Amino acid sequence: MKSVLSRWRNMPVSARSAIIFVISSFALKGIAFLTTPIFTRLLSQEQYDVITTYGAWTTILEVFALLGMTSAGVFNVGLNDYKGRRDSYIASVLLLCNLVTIVFFVGVFAVKQWVGDTFSVSNNLLFLMFMNMLFHPAHVFWITRQKYEYKYKLAFVLTVGAAVLSQLFSILCVTFYDGTNAGEVKLWSMTLVNIAFSLPLYFYIYGKGLSKKIFSYWKPILLLALPLLPHYLAQHVMSSADRIMLESMMPEGVAAIYAVVANVGMIASLIWTSVNASLVPFTFDKLNVKDHKPINRTVILLLAFFAVACVGVSLIAPEIMKILAPESYYGGVYAVPPVAAVAFLTALYNVYANVEFYHKKTGFIALSTIVATIINIGLNWWLIPKYSYVGAAYTTLISYSVLVLMHYLGYKRAAKGKKIYNNALIFLLALVCVGLCLLSSLLYFSIAIRYVLVGLVLLVAIWKRKTILNLLKRKKPTAKKSQENIPTAEALPMGEDKEA
Repeated sequence: MKSVLSRWRNMPVSARSAIIFVISSFALKGIAFLTTPIFTRLLSQEQYDVITTYGAWTTILEVFALLGMTSAGVFNVGLNDYKGRRDSYIASVLLLCNLVTIVFFVGVFAVKQWVGDTFSVSNNLLFLMFMNMLFHPAHVFWITRQKYEYKYKLAFVLTVGAAVLSQLFSILCVTFYDGTNAGEVKLWSMTLVNIAFSLPLYFYIYGKGLSKKIFSYWKPILLLALPLLPHYLAQHVMSSADRIMLESMMPEGVAAIYAVVANVGMIASLIWTSVNASLVPFTFDKLNVKDHKPINRTVILLLAFFAVACVGVSLIAPEIMKILAPESYYGGVYAVPPVAAVAFLTALYNVYANVEFYHKKTGFIALSTIVATIINIGLNWWLIPKYSYVGAAYTTLISYSVLVLMHYLGYKRAAKGKKIYNNALIFLLALVCVGLCLLSSLLYFSIAIRYVLVGLVLLVAIWKRKTILNLLKRKKPTAKKSQENIPTAEALPMGEDKEA
């Protein structure tokens, strides 16, 4: 224990921060995953459909209500550009989001009265959605800043604390509720706890950042964010269309099965989400000083590690499904391999998109997502009636493959001939990972063969563990320090004035 503590204290603060935020993000997603077996047994499939539909509509509506600011791209660019004025920048973004949210939901409630139940979301859940979008961005913005500034202690407590308490409170409420609206009870109880954690940060951000120049950020923010709205809308439509279309085109309960399948895929994706939170500032820092080799080395090894995780999840999918849900959900196991493969493709397009966002090449980002979304909706319309949730899963795999290829072209345009990644190796890794994920379904008849392969996967992970951990032991670049911290007056990004 003394040796471990000594090593921890001697690590650079950037390394400690990266490790804690990976653990924090993993815990956040992991807690939600671990409570899935509880809710699939406390709720009927119809009640679980309510939660699935609410989540699908939330991801779509938040694009307009929040201008896509809670997504990593736009907000991270601002943190990178406004290093000396982050208090006022974050307060400005929060104020802009709040005003847009209020105006947008006034319009939504007006339209809801006119079109009736087209949204498939009740008025009280729309109001819950509005409150969450009003206050929760403060939590997202504050946590994101802590990652950039390697301040991890309080961020870890608030992130994990909110996740644990919201899930425990929702379990208690659903358990003791005796009625037909248990799905809504779960959503209300969980969201109210999250809002309670967000409120102190909400007032803190305004208290620290309100100033006379708070409106001066809006023009550069909007110039970057508005062209990306089609991208974020298409991105969320692509991730939610399958659930919405399953709910409208198939019998009740089918969308709930697909939601559980998505949770199985989340086991793999939460690993990447955790890692990418630290990879973005690392990539931006290295691009600032034109040091590309560490980016390529880090990305290749992380993608290889993540590919192992995706294949491992595909191999043990039958056992995971039995843990997560009762027998009525088990048919969804054959949709798990393509969903796990999609998790890897999501990581791959994030890698290319990070470079595109750094260079502010937003036009092609939007085009890429729109094209992939059109393909996704068209294939869903064709395959869901024939193959139900399995068709939806393979549709998602095809559309994300198109998305990766288009982001690769956008990355090439943004990099302007600079070799940042070993693309041949990356695409070979993608082909191997996707192929092994899909082939794993052929082995579901034999638990022995699968677990031998899982053992081999774990041996590879253990063998390379030191290499992966060493990736987190990185220091902030020191070269060109003056250029990194104080932009020149001739080339101020995002409209900064000379006071920066």
